[in-house]
Amino acid sequence: MQPYYGDCIDNVICGDVIDRLKALPDESVNCIVTSPPYWGLRDYSDSTKRVWDGDAACEHKWGDMCPGHHPGQVPQTEGQIASGSEDAGCYCILCGAWHGQLGLEPTLEMFLGHMLAVTGELKRVLRKDGTLWWDHGDCYGGTSS
Repeated sequence: MQPYYGDCIDNVICGDVIDRLKALPDESVNCIVTSPPYWGLRDYSDSTKRVWDGDAACEHKWGDMCPGHHPGQVPQTEGQIASGSEDAGCYCILCGAWHGQLGLEPTLEMFLGHMLAVTGELKRVLRKDGTLWWDHGDCYGGTSS
């Protein structure tokens, strides 16, 4: 779906939040209503995974993070280097990029960094006289019987 930039009203744009926001012109949105994922609470399926951070020009080779390393650092030991398939792990052994879902980052710091990237794009596309409605409250829980 290509975004429509004419005199549209009530346009709902579906897709990857970063990709869709980057396709919108600066200060082109009057109202944003969003409820981003809470950290570590929901798995929205593999179809919502994207590559975060790292080098955009990298031809990623996926492996697991070395114990003791922090997100964004390249694995150091040969044993941690996987076959290069996406299923082998979620960190690029070449640039340290992370492949995963917004909200399922391994650390709070990484989650907050990704949320700041999203809010930076939201701010860019929101008109000066626009409004942003952000629902990021408590979670719900229940039992199944």
